[in-house]
Amino acid sequence: MGRPTGVCKMCLETKLLESSHLLPAALYDYCRGDGFVEPIAVTSDVVMSSSRQVQDYLLCKDCEDVLNRGGESWLAPKLATYEKAFPLYDLVTSGPVLFDENDCKVYCSVQNPIIEPDKIAHFAMGIFWKASVHSWRSGEDEPMINLGPYSDKVRLYLKGEAPFPEHMALAAVLSPPEVAYIGFNNPYEAVRDAYRNFMFTVPGIWFNLSVGKMITSEALSLCIGSHVLRPIMISARIAAKGQERAYKVFNQARKTKSFRRAMEKVRLVRGQHRPSTDRAGADADS
Repeated sequence: MGRPTGVCKMCLETKLLESSHLLPAALYDYCRGDGFVEPIAVTSDVVMSSSRQVQDYLLCKDCEDVLNRGGESWLAPKLATYEKAFPLYDLVTSGPVLFDENDCKVYCSVQNPIIEPDKIAHFAMGIFWKASVHSWRSGEDEPMINLGPYSDKVRLYLKGEAPFPEHMALAAVLSPPEVAYIGFNNPYEAVRDAYRNFMFTVPGIWFNLSVGKMITSEALSLCIGSHVLRPIMISARIAAKGQERAYKVFNQARKTKSFRRAMEKVRLVRGQHRPSTDRAGADADS
């Protein structure tokens, strides 16, 4: 079966569509642990070892390239790994520190010539945007998250036709490599306050997108997309917040035999002798 023709969600033109991934296909390779185990897929019902990737016909080739060049190809090789390597962490910590207190450090990425913060922001906003224009779930029509009128503002930003959207703040929080979560979760909306918060994780990074006219000055001061200093935070405690939902879903779901076999492989490769699931790659789709 050939590629279908349809309206591309980004350029809004009728074209041949590509099979687009919600999260880049490269993330699945990261969570295979050098190929010895398939990524761990977590839903509200079941935990299994599966190579199934969340994808659908959404964008034309030109717009797929916009996302790839905009940030995906730059960031994907720099994420945290099972082997405790974390290239992005090494790059960030080589630069100047803006804030250092207890568990939290904030780095000034705009003054670090080896960091491309706009690519990090583009990567994250691309994933939030894709979740806002498509359901990514079989049999469902509603988008995965609801950005309301801000969704189109993000679309224009991704295309390079507008600056980072007003009334939005994107925080990028890295974990130290020794405690980094080697997994990923689909975007979801957290508990709503005076403004809305959307989150997702990739290996080693938790992204939080605050949306609304009531977002705080603190949130804006940590926005990697719009603040003049392009701050990047490193905090094991704060990044762990992005894992809480995955753990909650994981603990409540039924574990399949494929999952248990995969975890045994992980333990053997790591030389561990006790059960360990806290770093299993997880695509939480509940």
